[in-house]
Amino acid sequence: MEELSNKQDEILKRMVKELPLEQPSPGFSAKVLQQLEVKSALKRYRPLIPRRVLVLCGILFSLALVWVYWNPENRFFTTNPTTVLERLDIKNPLASLHVSKTTLYAFAFMALFLVQIPFLKRMLEKHHL
Repeated sequence: MEELSNKQDEILKRMVKELPLEQPSPGFSAKVLQQLEVKSALKRYRPLIPRRVLVLCGILFSLALVWVYWNPENRFFTTNPTTVLERLDIKNPLASLHVSKTTLYAFAFMALFLVQIPFLKRMLEKHHL
């Protein structure tokens, strides 16, 4: 079986060597470059956020800073010393949970393994393609 495959491989190599090399038509490179120049000239750069919007945001930000500077004791900016969690009085459900060191190590190594998978996959794809 392998001998048949080798013979077919040799025949195929001889046939490919006997074929003449194909030559592109005259002016092929010039035509390709002209097409590239036309397509690149059609696309015009437009920023994601227009200049007017950026200027408007800058002006509004500056006005807000000036307003805060001239009105420092406004009721709008006063905060209550209590936090939201203190007001809601939510207890931590995991406060009584005790985990052994072995379990912590197992979770840490599993997390490390899961972080390594994308890096190893990328490395293998680079070397095998």
